[in-house]
Amino acid sequence: FETFTATLYYMDANLASGKMETVEMTPTNEKDTYAAVIPAMPNDTKVVFYVKAVNDKAEAVSAEMDYTVGAVSVDYSVLRLNELNGNDKFIELYNGSAGELDLTGVVLKKDGETVWTGAKDKHVLAPGAYLVLYSSKSEGANTCPVENVFSGGLSAKKAVRVQILTPGGESIDDFNYATYSGTPAPASYGRNSGSGEWYYQTATPGAVNADGTEKVTGLQ
Repeated sequence: FETFTATLYYMDANLASGKMETVEMTPTNEKDTYAAVIPAMPNDTKVVFYVKAVNDKAEAVSAEMDYTVGAVSVDYSVLRLNELNGNDKFIELYNGSAGELDLTGVVLKKDGETVWTGAKDKHVLAPGAYLVLYSSKSEGANTCPVENVFSGGLSAKKAVRVQILTPGGESIDDFNYATYSGTPAPASYGRNSGSGEWYYQTATPGAVNADGTEKVTGLQ
């Protein structure tokens, strides 16, 4: 039996002391998920926080994040998975809104594992813009910015689940290809215009999708 603890560290960044306070995180009803609440603070307070998880063998510390109390919340519902390609090994995100979208802290998961997190000042999507993320095992990873590389691979010959989540861990979009048909994807899994449903498509990284005619089956 392994002893496991998760601790939330936070501070009011406006204070000169720079002292971190702590809150112990407790398990939620969702498997392998812990939560904690930062006490209420006055409007315009900048709060800096991070999480440390420790078991009997090791410890892990998250990236440092921040938010401003009372600031207008980000509407992440306009962000979506737009194209997945297991041949060239890329995942494309799309900002479907009429305004800029800051992806700082947004999480990309593949098969339940976190493989990429939006970096501060690196991932602000313009209205209608695309963000192409390449697998660390792809040739594309050699030519794109390092902050646009996700860890691990991506196959066109296996079942796969790709999710994007808010910095707070809430699901934004979920591609769950749970029943592999046995036939490799000829190019990309992409959303058709209008319906937004997934079809087999010609690869168009960073550009408008080429609507397909054969629908992807086996999605959950």
